[in-house]
Amino acid sequence: MIIQKYIANPLLIHKRKFDIRVFTLVTSHFGCMKAYFYKDGYLRTSCKEYNLTNLHSRMVHLTNDAVQQNSEDYGRYEPGNKLSYSDFQKYLNKDYKDLCVDFERDLVPQIQKLITDTIRATFHKIDSKRRINSFEIFGYDFMIDDNFKLYIIECNTNPCLELSAPLLGKLIPQMLDNAFRIAIDPLFMPAKGFTAKKGSIGADTTPENRFELIFDEAVDRPQLMHLFENSGMKGNDAAFDVSDEENEDEKEEEEPHQ
Repeated sequence: MIIQKYIANPLLIHKRKFDIRVFTLVTSHFGCMKAYFYKDGYLRTSCKEYNLTNLHSRMVHLTNDAVQQNSEDYGRYEPGNKLSYSDFQKYLNKDYKDLCVDFERDLVPQIQKLITDTIRATFHKIDSKRRINSFEIFGYDFMIDDNFKLYIIECNTNPCLELSAPLLGKLIPQMLDNAFRIAIDPLFMPAKGFTAKKGSIGADTTPENRFELIFDEAVDRPQLMHLFENSGMKGNDAAFDVSDEENEDEKEEEEPHQ
């Protein structure tokens, strides 16, 4: 049984609804799974002011691009309806000054903790056949209510990587570059003495990898399997709701009142 309740009191930005998109990389090298949290993310905003008396408008209640890009106001308030963490912090500093909320200090660690919990709960189901080498990038969505309580909304496979705003034009290519360095580069080591020329493909143009290790099966598996056994869960008994974003978008198109 699944029970859902609409978050009726979301935190608003300029009277409009938003959610937070972050990325997680899951790799399997020689059958050992690891997961990494990407430190940077972004906000997705709606075009219309929030209004609970109007439950039929997708532009009010659904913040994903598949919906918002069809509005005549798309991009009117923020380029591509996207906001950076730093822009959001400026808003908090101005409109919630008395609360002294620091997004990266107070909320991002909660986001990372919730993502870590989902991986710990489901690592034995993700890529259950344990292919020798594989990786996948997941897109996680979060919301905050007006009491600054954080909610995990969903986890998407095949997350949208469209560069639909200047902010994403920098964030997503860097995220992918960082992911490939972790998931692919170790499998194709350069020849001895090889040095890529600056500015060429293969040159180290990203000084810092923004992915942070949050799960290592070699370290975490013994304790977790013990917990699963004690709780009566076996192998595939644990459930994990991973949805395909493109399929979710199609569903929203068909069921606008959801």
